[in-house]
Amino acid sequence: MSLRRFWEISRFIRFDNGNTRQQRKQTDKAAAISDVFLMLNNCLRRYYVAGANVTVDEQLYAYRGGTGFTQYIPSKPAKYGIKVWWVCDSISFYPLQGQIYTGMAPSGERERNVGERIVKDLCINLFDGSGRNIVCDNFFTSYNLAKSLMIDNNLSILGTCNKRRTFVPAAFANPKGREAESSMFGFYNHVTMCSYVPKKNKAVVLLSTSHYTTETSGPKKKPLLILDYNKTKGGVDSMDMCLSEYSTKRRTNRWPSAFFYNIVDVAAFAAYIIYVDNNTHLKSYTSRRRMFLHQLSEQLCMPEIEIRANNSRISRVFSTRNAIEAMIGRTIRVVDAGAHEAEERDSTGRLKVKGNCYICSKRRPTRKACTLCNKPVCAEHSKDLPQCDKCN
Repeated sequence: MSLRRFWEISRFIRFDNGNTRQQRKQTDKAAAISDVFLMLNNCLRRYYVAGANVTVDEQLYAYRGGTGFTQYIPSKPAKYGIKVWWVCDSISFYPLQGQIYTGMAPSGERERNVGERIVKDLCINLFDGSGRNIVCDNFFTSYNLAKSLMIDNNLSILGTCNKRRTFVPAAFANPKGREAESSMFGFYNHVTMCSYVPKKNKAVVLLSTSHYTTETSGPKKKPLLILDYNKTKGGVDSMDMCLSEYSTKRRTNRWPSAFFYNIVDVAAFAAYIIYVDNNTHLKSYTSRRRMFLHQLSEQLCMPEIEIRANNSRISRVFSTRNAIEAMIGRTIRVVDAGAHEAEERDSTGRLKVKGNCYICSKRRPTRKACTLCNKPVCAEHSKDLPQCDKCN
């Protein structure tokens, strides 16, 4: 398409019904994009089966405009943006389901146990008794969540704990007087808690319902809980890193359009993972994902390109016809709508001068001709198709 056509589509594109938006925003601040994001979640979970370990974490999509729920996280590279909670496969980094964080509820009441609620919402499609393991950080991990997942849904959890939480014993949280690279374990009702001192005066506390051992490994005597956590904790962060490498992101002042680019990136990344899993015989090389995205974009555009190739009005433009021919791999025969003959062109590729407009009172050379009577006619006395005023 032309640049002007792209600008017009980008300017007028919307993702919901504007007549009911204000009413829906009273219960959903992200109402302008919620329908499309729901479609994405339905497709993501439909075409992929998660592995044994899934990761729950946050993604901060960079955006500094006004949304009503823009988040500021100084530890992130972008610092300002739209926060999205994701659950991803820990090995392939496939996004399974996401949830946009819109801040405080419209009622103004402060929500308690946000982390527990988010984990249960994101993993609701995994409540099938499969025994999968959920890996998360200290924002989500709690003893009540671990018991609820284990008893009600047959799911295990592995995550770090905030040492200020009430369920963490003081002996586990206090590293003073303990030797470096030492570990402390606690067991209660199939729940394991571990406190590891990587260096002096620093303790790391983990909780797990998938481990029930005091086994350590490596020269630094790290517990097995920490080793498994380090292997599986980066599902969402790795997905976010991959999305930043190849992105469709464009500058815009409307946050629904900006977030739509993130939806396209996530969908394309998920398609790439499915493609690789179904074609294990293909060799791995550096630009494989870039080549996949390039071919994917061409295949998505091909039906529309074929339609434009058969449109005589569009294919008459020299630059457009060359671009279409490069995509479809064949030459387009430009036929005049009235005479059914190929149009003649000069050495520059432009149409030859047909003559002077037969309607104008003054001499006016033109390259257009009426598609019905084939008489030369100027732009002033013709329509878009070019037809003269008398034939029209």
